[in-house]
Amino acid sequence: MRDARRRNSSSSGRANRRRVWFGLFVAALEFGASSCGRGEHANVILIVVDDLRADHLSHAGYSRTTSPFLDELAAKSTRFENALSQSSYTKTSVASLFTSLHPEAHGVRGSRDVLPDSAQTLAEALKNHGYRTFAIHGNPWLEERFGFRQGFDRFRFTHWYKDTFDARKVNERALRWLDRTHGEPFFLYLHYMDVHSPWKPPQDFDRFGPHGVDKYDGSILYLDTRLKELFAALERRGLGKNTWIVFTSDHGEEFGERGNHKVGHGITLYREVLRVPLIFHHRKATPGKGVVRQVRLIDVAPTILDLLGIAIPEDMEGVSLKADVVGSARTDDDLDSLSQVGLNDVAPDKDLVALSTRKYKYILDFHSGEEELYDLIVDPGETFNLAPVQPDLASEYREYVLRFRKNAKRLGAAPDAAIDPELEEQLRSLGYLK
Repeated sequence: MRDARRRNSSSSGRANRRRVWFGLFVAALEFGASSCGRGEHANVILIVVDDLRADHLSHAGYSRTTSPFLDELAAKSTRFENALSQSSYTKTSVASLFTSLHPEAHGVRGSRDVLPDSAQTLAEALKNHGYRTFAIHGNPWLEERFGFRQGFDRFRFTHWYKDTFDARKVNERALRWLDRTHGEPFFLYLHYMDVHSPWKPPQDFDRFGPHGVDKYDGSILYLDTRLKELFAALERRGLGKNTWIVFTSDHGEEFGERGNHKVGHGITLYREVLRVPLIFHHRKATPGKGVVRQVRLIDVAPTILDLLGIAIPEDMEGVSLKADVVGSARTDDDLDSLSQVGLNDVAPDKDLVALSTRKYKYILDFHSGEEELYDLIVDPGETFNLAPVQPDLASEYREYVLRFRKNAKRLGAAPDAAIDPELEEQLRSLGYLK
């Protein structure tokens, strides 16, 4: 009997231990699942549509229906209605987006400038926290030779116009890569070129007229349809539940707003080339919230890191917008925005810096000394230069901008990149290197 009792007691003890270990195992699984749900292991897709100005989207009040899907997305997301780029030139703008540094700090201004290795990019920060990182783009200014691969496991460039690398093909390549991630957290950067000149929207979308701005709007409508397909594919794969999708642009496009017949970008710093869309989409984002305060592209990387529970590097000059994205409070504190352009292939004789506040816009050309000042409340189109009639106010802003340049913490310059005949041909096809 004593042996039987010992056997029963031993069996009972083993059963109790199994129940304890099983309970611990289940608790560990539940803790891991709740940790993922908190956001630190959420995926991130950063979508940049090259050359997309914010005020040509329907939900921004545009008169044409150019973006029915993005309108629906904005209604389910947190959108920033006054987001400004740090440049109207792709190389400079994307360098600021990736690093959260002003152009004066990262130094990527001209055709041969390279993003220094010392720059801490968003992709590097995420890779250091266990993320798989992949970039797909069709803009030759973002080639690996210019330093933009930093932090990416894979970095795929295909010239969009030369090789007809349109949004449909970007989506196909992105989905093929996502199907191979096997549940690992990922960061995916998608850079679409369909809204960049030369504009040739497919016939079904070429419905607004014969002029450049008409073709531009048709190209937006085409891209909108392809983005809808991408989001549907993400939902079918179950990636919509725990993926932060951030939608924006590197800069806008001007269409002769001041009667000068200029069409393009990378030359001026007026609102039409600086104001970009910015949408944060996730089940935790406040749906339908429109944030009216002024923010900047350099705030995107810190916000993404903060939403994931990752410490923001001290060198980043932007700030987190997390409270705007996941909170219900409305913040009125505008962030002063500094933007720069010039010293590039399309404006080699300009070195412009713009300071945008809630009320005023100040532009200084360091080369010529010319300055412009606009009252954005009464003159949102920036058509009447107040600098000659309000010299004291212009002087105040000039001193601010001069201090900004003097006190900038610049990264060490990287060796210039070579521009070979093939790259030169690609850039010419986009209207550069004229």
